[in-house]
Amino acid sequence: MNEYLNKIKVLALQNIKNTLPGHTVLDESTYVDTHTKARFVDEKYGEWWAYPINVNRGHFHKERGSEKSSNSKLLSTLNKYHLPSNIILDISTFSGLNKRARFVDEKYGEWWTTARNVLERGTGHPSGRGNKIKATMQKRYGVNYNMQKEEFAKKAAKSMSKSTSVLHWKTAEELICVGSYENFIVDYLNQNRVEFKWQSDVFTMPNGKTYRPDLFLINENKWVEIKGYFRKDAREKWDWFHETFPNSELWDESKLTELGYKIRRNKCLK
Repeated sequence: MNEYLNKIKVLALQNIKNTLPGHTVLDESTYVDTHTKARFVDEKYGEWWAYPINVNRGHFHKERGSEKSSNSKLLSTLNKYHLPSNIILDISTFSGLNKRARFVDEKYGEWWTTARNVLERGTGHPSGRGNKIKATMQKRYGVNYNMQKEEFAKKAAKSMSKSTSVLHWKTAEELICVGSYENFIVDYLNQNRVEFKWQSDVFTMPNGKTYRPDLFLINENKWVEIKGYFRKDAREKWDWFHETFPNSELWDESKLTELGYKIRRNKCLK
């Protein structure tokens, strides 16, 4: 009888071992029968005690169960959306709509963003969005960027807290000056009836960036950039422009002093 029971036990144990997935191991020394708790070890979540018959039915470590449930929920979420044919989601990086994931555009390459941006809002690769904006701007206004359009540049300058509005002495055109240097230069040109154009042209650099010089002295055929100090890539733009157009000058503190103005703490005073 005992021999028969032992044989049954061996067969049951072997059956359980054969059905266990690779991530779970049974501690055979704790096995009594299928209805007595035994010690199991999950390679990721560690040990736990459970009835062998339940493990045999697919009830594994509770954390793995939560993981499985979570993954199923994520996949269910994904199934609600359809990515464009030119975009691929790296599923291994997807952990929720509000989490960043890796996407790959067949033309522009990979980028990371929240899944919601792509799946719900239809946001594509930044380079693609940039080209779309350029196409729209070209169609509507004939320029690649809004700042290349004089009316937009003027509006942006006007919105700055340190901007002032001055009328051109000859054309009565509204000129938007940012900071005291620009304001005093325009006052000087107006008072002396100098022929000039204010921020009238935009130049495109080899790297695609654009540059708009402050003014053009018509009678002298000279471009002028007014600067108290350079911010960010402003120096790079000026160096390129001055090299490309030798008929250009930088009017800074020394030029304002030459014109009869005093500079205090980077501000221009009469």
